[in-house]
Amino acid sequence: GGAGRSGSPAASQASASQASASFRQLATMSAGVVSGLRRSVPTKNATTVRGAIQTDAKVPETASGGALLDSGGRLIGLTVTPYGKGQAGVGFAVAVDDLMQVVPSLITLRQIS
Repeated sequence: GGAGRSGSPAASQASASQASASFRQLATMSAGVVSGLRRSVPTKNATTVRGAIQTDAKVPETASGGALLDSGGRLIGLTVTPYGKGQAGVGFAVAVDDLMQVVPSLITLRQIS
C-alpha cells in the first residue's frame, strides 16, 4: 500500500477542461508535504470521508478528483474538497488503499456496498 507517511513530499495535480472546444485543457500542479493521516473531511451530502490524507499542497476547489502523487510520481490518493469553510493551505485526499477497496464495487455494482 502507499498512502505515504506524514512529512513525505506530495504533489497535487488537477485538470479541468473548458466547456467550449475553442479552449485547451488546463492543468495545474502544486507541491507540498503530507501533513496528516487518517483525517475526517465533511462532504456536501452530509457524509464524512474518513481516513483522508492531509497535505499542504494547494488543492483548489475545482481540483476535486485530481491525483495526489508522492515524490516518485506514484499515486497516493485522489483529492477531495471539504464542504464548508476549509482551512487555507490545507488539502485532503482519499488514500489509494481506500480507493482500491471501493473501485471494484463501483465497477461491478455501480454502487458502494
